[in-house]
Amino acid sequence: MSVLTQLNIFYKVHKAILNIKAMQTIIEQMIATMDAIKADINKVENKSAQARVRKNTLILEKLGKAYRKESCKK
Repeated sequence: MSVLTQLNIFYKVHKAILNIKAMQTIIEQMIATMDAIKADINKVENKSAQARVRKNTLILEKLGKAYRKESCKK
């Protein structure tokens, strides 16, 4: 096996590992955002809690799009 072939294989594996790490980071952020939503979702009378829930749902939407983008990368 030539050096160029070995480097190409190493590059592909390294790129896949970086993609997995990026997806893990996004998943961790999604979990943290969902926990924040869970903490405030039952506070119906608290307007600031309602605002935090709306804000966190928008963040969760962006994280979902980022996850989809990362999962489609090759």
